[in-house]
Amino acid sequence: MEKRSLAAVLRLHQEGRLSEAAHGYSEILIEEPDNADAIHLLGVIRFQTGDLDAAGTLVRRAIALNGMDVRFHANLGRIEKARGELPAAIIAYRHALTLLPDAADVHSDLAAALADQEEWQSSLDHADRALAIDGRYAAAAFNRGVALRGMGQQRAAVAAFETAVQCDPTFANGYFELARLHQQAGQNEAARQAYRKSLSLDPALHEARCNLGNILRAEGQLESALSCYNVVLDAHPDLAEVHCNKGVTLQEMGDRDAAIDCYRHAIFLQPNDAEAHRNLSMALLQGGQFEEGWQEFEWRWQTRHFARIRRNWQKPQWQGQMLSGETVLVHAEQGFGDSFQFCRYIPLIVGRGGRVVVEVPDPVREVIQTVGGVSQMVVPGAAVPDFDFHVPMMSLPGAFRTTAADIPAPRSYLSVPPRLRNTGSDRPAIKAGRKRIGIVWKGSSEHARNLWRSPGIDVFRPLLTVGPADFCSLQKDDGSSDLKSSGLFRQIDDRQAGMKTFAETAALIDHLDLVITPDTAVAHLSSAMGCQTWILLPYVAEWRWGMVREDCPWYPSARLFRQSAPGDWTGVITRVREALIGFVRR
Repeated sequence: MEKRSLAAVLRLHQEGRLSEAAHGYSEILIEEPDNADAIHLLGVIRFQTGDLDAAGTLVRRAIALNGMDVRFHANLGRIEKARGELPAAIIAYRHALTLLPDAADVHSDLAAALADQEEWQSSLDHADRALAIDGRYAAAAFNRGVALRGMGQQRAAVAAFETAVQCDPTFANGYFELARLHQQAGQNEAARQAYRKSLSLDPALHEARCNLGNILRAEGQLESALSCYNVVLDAHPDLAEVHCNKGVTLQEMGDRDAAIDCYRHAIFLQPNDAEAHRNLSMALLQGGQFEEGWQEFEWRWQTRHFARIRRNWQKPQWQGQMLSGETVLVHAEQGFGDSFQFCRYIPLIVGRGGRVVVEVPDPVREVIQTVGGVSQMVVPGAAVPDFDFHVPMMSLPGAFRTTAADIPAPRSYLSVPPRLRNTGSDRPAIKAGRKRIGIVWKGSSEHARNLWRSPGIDVFRPLLTVGPADFCSLQKDDGSSDLKSSGLFRQIDDRQAGMKTFAETAALIDHLDLVITPDTAVAHLSSAMGCQTWILLPYVAEWRWGMVREDCPWYPSARLFRQSAPGDWTGVITRVREALIGFVRR
């Protein structure tokens, strides 16, 4: 058989016939063992087929024979980067550039390696040099975007990724990175389009599909989100994060048992996955499985969100043991409503022999102080007195080993602060035969589930025709603007306007017959004061409200009205209106 020339073998290589090309290069090397080009190209094939160690060995051998070929050093850099040996890759790229300073592809590849080491400015410099040499080089524009994103210049990064996909409309990763930046900026429509474009070009981009699922889930498109996760898991069944995301979706769809299975599988795959443990805790607590739920809930401090707010207390966390006068610092950690719900445990700490100092934000300070057993109050940022133990407020149920059967639930454990008990300027007038009803129509926009839990003011219109009753607003966060824009400012008395603290809200609640609210801080405050409180809940409510019951074991004065289908606030208000007719006529 006639021996093939290097050029003929190279054509096989370029046609993608790698096995035949590898055989051809090997044949050449039998007769020409020091043919640097054949050695290098055989190394490239080993790189292309995933044998990185053999690839590196071959390309280094080629360099030893001919150290002046730019291609050899550039490809060695690519092999070392693929092996995760970034310093070696950077040395190889820099050597290549000493031989050919205007090699745009090498500047671009060096920019990528430097970005992987978070050397953002150097990375940007080489990406810019590549673009100065070739202004249409898509990979260089992409690497420029990576560097700018690492430097926190998000808008400039978006522009760079847009340039990358304009230069190469088939650049799937360019669309993917664009989508991620849009998603981080809350521009979900743009993110959706870019993720879908990236997936149309490369269906194997599982992270793009998973992120698209996350957007769809947040927008309530649960079936579509679930489909995204299933496609990813069919190809990559060992991705713990995707099992966790699938569990969240199933839980939002009301399938708690299937969600728990997903969380447990994620933990099996990755035992220290804090997000999976925390999500498992929410599902367990939702179903009343408190013992395991409280234990799993402590994983929250290792999640990304809670790690940012965790404080490095110098004293141990109190675990519920008996005390002999030691001081326990009880500190708020999440929303105002959480503080109202779990401050009920403070008198129980005193009952175990402790002295209690409480740290909560100023808007709730005066109200929390009315719970029994508080020795001293502080607000975040103020000097904290000496203490022996600390405990996050939401860890108290676990510290007391609370079960579904022994929730401490006095009808009323919060009250109006003393300075406001005898003031009446904002008190609703008492009119014979008329009920006084406070309403709230939305929660804080900063809450992750606010889209699910907040019906909005227009949903309440059917209630306002029920009489005899007078309605007043307990709405914080732009309640006055909502009343004006909806045209309901004459039907709903805006007494909440100008009130800055929950102490003032408590004083107003104290003179009402009923509060109607979604799952908000006011729902917790009103219920903790013992006021009759009707709470409007989404199809799948937060864990504390359980799953199906109409009463609440945490709040004897609360009544729960749940959606019978996702998003169905109309059905909720219809049932509330029927109940309200009977209430006002009693």
